[in-house]
Amino acid sequence: IVYFYFMLFLILRFLTLIPTVKPDLIYINGARAFIPATLAASFFRVPVIWHIHVLFQDRFTRLLFNFLGRFNTVKKIICVSRTAKNQFPLLHKKSIVIYNGIDTKRYFPSKNLAKSIKKEFSLKDKEKLVGIVGALVVEKGHEEFIKAAKKVTDNLSNVKFLIVGNLDSGEKNYVKKLKNLIKEFSLQDKVIFTGFRKDIPEIMNAL
Repeated sequence: IVYFYFMLFLILRFLTLIPTVKPDLIYINGARAFIPATLAASFFRVPVIWHIHVLFQDRFTRLLFNFLGRFNTVKKIICVSRTAKNQFPLLHKKSIVIYNGIDTKRYFPSKNLAKSIKKEFSLKDKEKLVGIVGALVVEKGHEEFIKAAKKVTDNLSNVKFLIVGNLDSGEKNYVKKLKNLIKEFSLQDKVIFTGFRKDIPEIMNAL
């Protein structure tokens, strides 16, 4: 019911925005907006591009997007992988695979970049560092990360784990659940919440 009203609100919002902004093209970079933006754009005959980053687990969603993607309004569907593209067999003619790019000027292997991170978290040279970088929300898989950390520490002692992400912007109940899970597994001295970080290239080099 909540999802239905959310969709209805977005459709009405798009119907208001499109004639005001008068876009030549609408680029949709998220599955939540595919339905309302495409329907509203079809009403005004504005071309649309979808950008698909995820795999949809339920069959109904895939069927719905296969149907919606056949609208004349949807001109091109950008997928980040072949697996993402193969979710929509009816839309192959419109679909194209463009892999996520990496800025190699910022992200490159460097032991020097890693030193500052290891020093900040008082890590010994022989200690290994494993990390997860992203928003603190359920779909990112932090619970699985912590469960994996438990299995690793059952066999190895010289490993620590970083959870990199803004604690304030995360789902508060979810963050509390993660901290309780860490306590349950007695990983308090193994898992470090770093909060929001701007030095991601250094973090990635340290992992």
